[in-house]
Amino acid sequence: TVKLLTIFLEQAPINIRLSANSMLIIMNLCQLRLVIQQGLTPAQLACLDLYPGEAYYYKQMENLDLSSYDNWEPIGSSTLELHFYGIYDGNNKKISNATISYPNVDYVGLFSYTDRSYNSNTSIKNLTLEDFTVNGKSGVGALAGYAFRCELNNISVIDSSITGDNRVGGIAGFAVSNYSKVLNVTTENVNVTGRNDVGGLVGYTTAGSISKCFVKDTTVKAYNFGVGGITAALFSQAQLDSCYVKSSNISFTVDASSDNHTLG
Repeated sequence: TVKLLTIFLEQAPINIRLSANSMLIIMNLCQLRLVIQQGLTPAQLACLDLYPGEAYYYKQMENLDLSSYDNWEPIGSSTLELHFYGIYDGNNKKISNATISYPNVDYVGLFSYTDRSYNSNTSIKNLTLEDFTVNGKSGVGALAGYAFRCELNNISVIDSSITGDNRVGGIAGFAVSNYSKVLNVTTENVNVTGRNDVGGLVGYTTAGSISKCFVKDTTVKAYNFGVGGITAALFSQAQLDSCYVKSSNISFTVDASSDNHTLG
């Protein structure tokens, strides 16, 4: 039996479907402004499609297993109306067993494209991702394809495989702008593979900073140019501080058609 409830929050009615096992599924999150205090189910997590320019706060209360999803659809997109704005607090919980495979799509990860709203910072923090298999085109990472004007703090990715073409990282494919900070993040036993700009944490970094990070037992491989244990590319006064790589294999295979190869 499924019951339908209508809750009025601010100016808009919100329909919430309550199943027999009391699992809440938010049906219209675009109009919803709230702190989720009851915890996120995988179904709720799948509904994080946000209204442009608005910031939201989410707090994960339990570990989430995404194995019931054959192919997870990344949260948000590069379309302005669907950027992820706000704060996602993993509350030191785990999300596991995710398959995210879109080999012909840019910006692929648990989150596709993050951005800072006009009046609030955006951050994803205090979260572990385990047993993720992610495959995309350009901008590929376990957590985010394109971390634009976003802070990624206290994130761990373990026992996972990340594959793409360009700008591929264990945590994020891109980390871009002065607002972008990657700190206290770790990858352990992760395979990161791509063609160009492949990093153990971030594929391509412009401005912003990467600090207090650790890459362990991780394999990073590029098939053309640009590969690094932490990041493959660091531009526009981007800063790298107190980051370490241990027991990892960093390599690239030279493409005879290109004369631009960087190993770092």
